[in-house]
Amino acid sequence: MQSDLDRERRATMRLWAEREAQLNGVISASTRFYGDLQGIAGRAMPDIDSLDLLTIEDKSAS
Repeated sequence: MQSDLDRERRATMRLWAEREAQLNGVISASTRFYGDLQGIAGRAMPDIDSLDLLTIEDKSAS
């Protein structure tokens, strides 16, 4: 039973790590895209608080 539990734990941790990497990629791509749009649109681009760099850093620290 212990070996089954250990194997299941490793598999779950691997899946979580993969999902976390995917999520970090999506967040990174979204912030880059938002930054690109800000560069094009300038002040006409509304602020999106959830894509603010400081907000993202605060959320990742918790």
